[in-house]
Formats: sequence, structure tokens, C-alpha cells
Amino acid sequence: MNLLERIEELIALQEKLVNILLMSGSTKLNLPPRYAFEVLYSNLELLNLLAEAFRMLEFIEEDYGKESFISLGSEALSWMGIVLPAIEESCPIFLSGIGYIREPTEDINRLCKRIESLSERWSPSAVNQIVKELEDLSKLLRYYISLAIRSYESLA
Repeated sequence: MNLLERIEELIALQEKLVNILLMSGSTKLNLPPRYAFEVLYSNLELLNLLAEAFRMLEFIEEDYGKESFISLGSEALSWMGIVLPAIEESCPIFLSGIGYIREPTEDINRLCKRIESLSERWSPSAVNQIVKELEDLSKLLRYYISLAIRSYESLA
């Protein structure tokens, strides 16, 4: 499976979760912790794949190919901005109330806007900044996942 197909597959999983959310009429999904962690790990994988895709962007010559990756990146982060807060009750990773730790959704929204603006103002330095931010966001999400795992282990 190539990079693009895997990104599209992970986006399709996000869409399914959002559809479940819409059908439930709620803004939160009550998932067993095991499934919540699977969602978190799939989003972590998606961030890493997007970083890899954006690293390759400068080598793509046709505008259509660049636009496809930009569109996928924007779509993936938009869904992620809905999915992660929706599963927070199942796996409280954002640690609301602890002021010095920032929430990943703020970074996701900011990065999504940056990616969308890339189609209007293309530059290699902007792409490099997006790759760095995707990697930073991945590290932040990985950190939150490790905190959540430790808290669940201490409860067990």
C-alpha cells in the first residue's frame, strides 16, 4: 500500500467516526479505552504519514499532485480536530485544567489553516515549516498518549 492510499484509508476511518458522532447526536463518543487508544494511534500514524508526504512535496512537479496532498492534509487535520475532542471522555488526553500544557486541537486548527494557505502561497520554506509542525504535533500527541497510558496503568 502506498503512502497516499494509507492516508486516504486513515481519513476514511476518521469520517466513519464523525458519522457515528453525527448519528448519535452528541459531541462526544463514549468508547472503551482500548478503542480510544486505537483512534489515537491511527491519528498519530496519520500525522507521521502527512509529514512524510509533505517532505516529498517539493519533488512533485505537477500542480495537481501538490494540490492533492495539500487537500488531503487539510482534510485529515479538519477531521482530526473533530475526532480527538470527541473521544476525550473515553481517554482524557488533553488534561484540561492544567494551564501549562497546551491542547493539540489548537495546534491542529492552526496547522490546518497553514496548510490551506499553502495552495495560495507556495514556498519550500512554508512546506518545511509545515513538516516541522506536523512532527511537533505528532510528538505532542505521543506525549499525551503516554500520559494517558500511565494514568490507566496506575488505575489498574
